[in-house]
Amino acid sequence: MALLTLEESIIASAWRETPGKTCYRLQIDNIFGKRNCARLIKQLGDWQLCGQGFTVRESKKYMLLFKRNFDNEEEWINWAKNFPFKLVELNRNGIPKHNKLGAYLRRKRGRPEKESK
Repeated sequence: MALLTLEESIIASAWRETPGKTCYRLQIDNIFGKRNCARLIKQLGDWQLCGQGFTVRESKKYMLLFKRNFDNEEEWINWAKNFPFKLVELNRNGIPKHNKLGAYLRRKRGRPEKESK
């Protein structure tokens, strides 16, 4: 069984903290090991770490929770489109929105491109 890479295993979800404001929470799940947690915390330096957790049974998978204020909605969308992992934005009821963010944005449908020689 092949091990998943960091990008394939991590699942991130984000939601607006309060309606009308541009304060977002970012939850990152399925992080394997403390070293990968430290890398993510360093990579998300402009976000404030506001929670963390782990599972003991499933080979020490970690979960991190971050918080950040944005100036406007457009700044949030620009940041989310450049996020390196799969990101799902949730509405106020916890249902995923249909916008494509993060690694979902860069995934193309159809036949893979041929490699150039």
